[in-house]
Amino acid sequence: ELFADDVVQEYNLHFYTENWQDSLEYYYNNGEEYIPAMLTYNDTIVLDSIGVRYKGNSSYMQSSTSPKKPLKFHFGKYKDQFLCEVEKLNFSNCVKDPSFMREVISYEIIGQYVPSPRTAYANIFVDDDLLGFYVQVEQVDEYFLARNYDEPSGDLYKAGDDGATMQYRGSLQADYADEFELKTNEDENDWNSLIGLIDNLNNTSDELFLDTMTENLDLEGCAAMLAFNMVLSHFDSYTGSARNFYLYQNPVTDKFDFLPWDLNESFGAYTNNWDVIYQDVISISNLAERPLNERFLENETLLDLYLFYIEDMIAGSASYDSVNQRITELQDFIDPYVQADPNKLY
Repeated sequence: ELFADDVVQEYNLHFYTENWQDSLEYYYNNGEEYIPAMLTYNDTIVLDSIGVRYKGNSSYMQSSTSPKKPLKFHFGKYKDQFLCEVEKLNFSNCVKDPSFMREVISYEIIGQYVPSPRTAYANIFVDDDLLGFYVQVEQVDEYFLARNYDEPSGDLYKAGDDGATMQYRGSLQADYADEFELKTNEDENDWNSLIGLIDNLNNTSDELFLDTMTENLDLEGCAAMLAFNMVLSHFDSYTGSARNFYLYQNPVTDKFDFLPWDLNESFGAYTNNWDVIYQDVISISNLAERPLNERFLENETLLDLYLFYIEDMIAGSASYDSVNQRITELQDFIDPYVQADPNKLY
């Protein structure tokens, strides 16, 4: 099982170029292109050519002097093939996470509330030499949608690297091209529903706001996401940096779902210049630039929903006792692998 929680996955790569690290760095700096490699998975499955590239922004830059950089595998890059029904996988090098646990625990918590990527642990080798011990994260793509939704054919948008504030900037697609990237249905390239959501979010009157947004947005899931960002001090998110989230328009409900991404800096690793312990969950300094947060907090019904999910998390899966128990379980499991990692960053 690709995402078994009691097995460390093993990937052994063989690149077709001797200077594979130089090639990966060159293509990362010139459009994030893949290079081919042979993959042996768990000593049982051999794929003679998959795409491999470096990934990430700060996680890549902060490991620039290490051979253990974040990676992405694209199994179907050069031929029509999958690995265990998955087309792409991401591998976090834990450059901001000495515990190797932030992403795993965080995805487990938010995954109880909204569709979320699965995680596992992995050892990656190159020609039988251990490159490092990684956190493996499922890609949010059409295959993720097919696993989580009865109808996976909707539009999926990813917030851009510089953030997507969801402020209304106009009625044209070009007004949002720097903030969002359409990840499905690219040929149709119809952004009208997204622009309509942002228009309604920003410009609907207070009196009509709840009824209007009920038709536009999964308010339960959205409240849970905003609550999670506060409970876990996950501020490299819409709440803080405006990065690292997806919006999926579910064709069954015709509403947008708010989905998580890139939780490696949860538990306060990215502070957003806030106090990650004492940040108030209602009095937030950037609300004027975060209309989704602002209007949730201004609406009594949605504020109650947001506070309900905060209370639910801190009494349940995100409680001190629950997280501490999970930490102990994971430490017992991964400690030998962390210690054996020749390129761990701490």
